[in-house]
Amino acid sequence: MGATSFLRRLLSGGQGGVDRRVHQLLSLCESLLAESGEYASTALARDALAAYQGLDEHLRGEFFDVLARHYSPAPEAVTKAAGAYQVEPSPENLLKLEAAVEPAPVRVGRISLYAE
Repeated sequence: MGATSFLRRLLSGGQGGVDRRVHQLLSLCESLLAESGEYASTALARDALAAYQGLDEHLRGEFFDVLARHYSPAPEAVTKAAGAYQVEPSPENLLKLEAAVEPAPVRVGRISLYAE
């Protein structure tokens, strides 16, 4: 399951025991992943960073638990991409491998650098 589809399921299907503030931060992260405009991405990144900074230690742990449970790379995709790269170590296959192993939180973190 992809990062965006998980967040859509989480957001549309209720909070499922996730604190409202963590839910809000996850929603901002989904928007950030979906956004392509630099200005909007910067604003969303600032909002996400502010929401994260507003969480206490327990809620930050809850946020990272959700990320770890639902955003880890899919082992099947990593295996497939790694196998393709072993057979043909081309730049294209390397990019596919990189995409397979980079979980969504890393992309959100990289995008949020705009906010700083």
